[in-house]
Amino acid sequence: MSAVVLMSVVSFAQKIGHIDRTALIKAMPETAEVDKKLENVQKEYATAYQAMEQEYNQMVQEAQANQKTWPEAILQAKVKAIQDKEQQIAQFEQTASDDLQKQQASLYQPIIDKAAKAISDVAKENGFTYIIDSSLGVLLYTGGEDIIELVKAKLAVPAAPKQ
Repeated sequence: MSAVVLMSVVSFAQKIGHIDRTALIKAMPETAEVDKKLENVQKEYATAYQAMEQEYNQMVQEAQANQKTWPEAILQAKVKAIQDKEQQIAQFEQTASDDLQKQQASLYQPIIDKAAKAISDVAKENGFTYIIDSSLGVLLYTGGEDIIELVKAKLAVPAAPKQ
C-alpha cells in the first residue's frame, strides 16, 4: 500500500522553474540589432519632425511680424496655413508613433518566438512541469530553478559577466 502512495506522490511531483524572460531577450544578440534599427527610424522621424516644426515657427513669426501690414485676406490665408501646418504636425506625430510601434512589434516578434521556443525546449529537456516568467513581477516564491543560463546556452547567448 505504501508503494502505491509513494508512486502516486512521485507521479504528482512537479518541477518548477523560473526565468526573467525580459533579461533573456535583452541578452540575445538580435535585440541589439533591432534596437539599432528602431533607433535609426526614430532619428529619421525626429529629423522630419524638426523640419516641420521649424517651418511652422517661421510661418508664425512671419505672420506675427506682418499682421498689421498685410491685407485681411492675406492674413486669413496665412493663419489658415498655420492651422493646417499644426494639423499636419499632429497627424505626422500620430502616424510616426503608430508606425514605430508596428515596426517594434514586427522586429521583436521573431526574437520573442525564438526565446519562447528555447524556453519550451529547455523545459522539456530538463523535465520542468511549469516555467514562470519572473519578469512579470508575479513570482511569489523563488524555490524553483532559474533556467535562464540553460536557455542562454540553448540559444548560444554569452553568459553575463559576474559582478
